[in-house]
Amino acid sequence: MRFQDTVRFSLELVLPEKVVRALEKAKDIGLGGLSPAPQQTKTPSNHLRLLIEEMDRDRYGGLSFGTDTIALMTLALDRTIATYPQPVEPARVREIIKYIMAVAEDGERNPERLRLKAFAELQKKYSLNNDDKPS
Repeated sequence: MRFQDTVRFSLELVLPEKVVRALEKAKDIGLGGLSPAPQQTKTPSNHLRLLIEEMDRDRYGGLSFGTDTIALMTLALDRTIATYPQPVEPARVREIIKYIMAVAEDGERNPERLRLKAFAELQKKYSLNNDDKPS
């Protein structure tokens, strides 16, 4: 992990995301170089980002996550969808988003951990539902 990423992560743990973004934009503070490293993977669909933003607005009456967090959730969603047989039903995509948002609400910002925790919740839900059904 680069030093700049470590400092950014440390700030995000202590300060709200909006404050960190404001600090980064302030030229006199000199935190502009702390932006995350570019991703090596393909760029997630803009459609997925818009879907996350829509569900965030519906749930809270406005955007509650910053643009950086939404980008991370979009990446996690894109990677999660890639593990399912294609095409993935829209209802399933919305369900995945719901779980990713719940994990992000707890403060998780790592896309891989967002994906794994949301996927684990989905597995738990469906394994419980299958156990409840009579044979």
